[in-house]
Amino acid sequence: MRIEIRHTGECNAEQLAHFHEFSIFQISDGLTRTLEQDGEKLLQSTSIVRSWKQGEIIDELETRDDSFIMECVRKLHSER
Repeated sequence: MRIEIRHTGECNAEQLAHFHEFSIFQISDGLTRTLEQDGEKLLQSTSIVRSWKQGEIIDELETRDDSFIMECVRKLHSER
């Protein structure tokens, strides 16, 4: 079975670790620390809606439409 991953958002933790370990492109220690800090910040966030603005991930307020979308996702997930 072949899996095509288009961006890191489609990867689970094990896949990201594999890419990091076996990549032919080296990531600097500074960038690694920055990515770790960003990941920790995301894990500690209680927001379910985020946006990418000016190179940073920011928390957004949940709107009526966001609630509807999340309910649809939960319903689809429970059906699977």
